Amino acid sequence: MCIHLSKGKPETEEFEKIQRQCENFGVGLIIFEKPDDWETYETIIEPRRKDPDPYEVNLFITQQLKDRLREDLSKKIK
Repeated sequence: MCIHLSKGKPETEEFEKIQRQCENFGVGLIIFEKPDDWETYETIIEPRRKDPDPYEVNLFITQQLKDRLREDLSKKIK
């Protein structure tokens, strides 16, 4: 999750709640002040890596992508 903040990391109850939820779900959290300046980006929480079940990935691709897109994807990953 990326959050645009005008003055750095806030010390508010609401922001702390967001941090806790990111930690609970393993979602990374990045804040930044200026979208066009990478120096203002700060990683607050690193995401947890999760390896999806290959069967579930295949099922998702089959259900969500049209035949043509699936063929293109298959060619690119081989």
